Amino acid sequence: MYAVMPLCTPAPEADPLRPHYHYTPHFGWVNDPNGLFYYKGEWHLFYQHDYESIQHGNMSWGHAVSTDLVHWSELPVAISYDDKEQIFSGSVVVDTDCKSGLCAAPGQPVLVAFYTSYAQQANEKGQHIQSQHISTSSDLGRTWTKYSGNPVLDIGNPEFRDPQVQRWQDGWLMLVQRAMDHTLEFYHSKDLKDWGKAVGTFGPTGHTGGVWECPDIFQLPVDGDVNNKKWVLIVNINPGNRIAGSAGQFWVGTFDGTTFTPDGDTEWLDWGMDNYATITWNNDGERVAIGWMSNWNYTEIAPASTFRNAFTVPRTLQLRTIDGKLRLTQLPVPQLTTLRRGPVIAGDKLTVTKDRS
Repeated sequence: MYAVMPLCTPAPEADPLRPHYHYTPHFGWVNDPNGLFYYKGEWHLFYQHDYESIQHGNMSWGHAVSTDLVHWSELPVAISYDDKEQIFSGSVVVDTDCKSGLCAAPGQPVLVAFYTSYAQQANEKGQHIQSQHISTSSDLGRTWTKYSGNPVLDIGNPEFRDPQVQRWQDGWLMLVQRAMDHTLEFYHSKDLKDWGKAVGTFGPTGHTGGVWECPDIFQLPVDGDVNNKKWVLIVNINPGNRIAGSAGQFWVGTFDGTTFTPDGDTEWLDWGMDNYATITWNNDGERVAIGWMSNWNYTEIAPASTFRNAFTVPRTLQLRTIDGKLRLTQLPVPQLTTLRRGPVIAGDKLTVTKDRS
């Protein structure tokens, strides 16, 4: 058993509600993690953020960076809401060879953020349409410019959100949720701007007791064998937790860019209450997950001070065969051991009884 060094600023001692080793903003509301990517030595964490209140309100993208997934530096708000739109969840890709044509200079990579734009103005049916927009950065994510040609994908749906974009062959793949239909749609693009019509769908299947949100899809080697990989598809759901409120579910299977075929039934990402909107970073094959450490069942009434909510510790994901069954395992990233100050209980034999556990 080890004592743990606090890493937050302000220090947890100054605010008894602020956790020691979970990222929190200095002020405001947070929920879904967004736009996770690793680039030039920095892990980027964007997130749903109301920077003016500790209640859920006008959503923007907050931003923090880390070199070790442990110590985080909060940066200015990346993409802000305005009178036309709120900035809902999404993803970020690095366009290294300027396929988008949005680079600031020839040969200069550009970061492209995909987010769901929630229309502040309702249409004639009283609906707030959700469409997919992009914003770009040429300074390592410190400043962002909304694309003048937005939206890049709009089907006129008020529950169409959470674009997850990644490279696919010589182009790009986008996953978007039809949240109320419990359906995930797949889109392809060559230039990150023209997405055309959906090339495939997944669902409804698995747990469908609430809206589907925040998808992610990635490959992992089975038992460390890089020549034997499986696809993992994550879909978060609210409500629908086996206990109450929001949760994450996943499938393991095969994927060809248009069709995901699960090998078996859906599984829960977490058997607790406080891990929602889980998505992942990819650093040269290392797959690291993080989630929102709260639950829509009670988050708005939970005790709070100058901030509300936090994020889980980052977890390394692996596919391992355990007792003859393929399992998705999660372990806290090893960098967290740097917070240990030293053992507070040591010895060869330690007995913990039921009344002292």
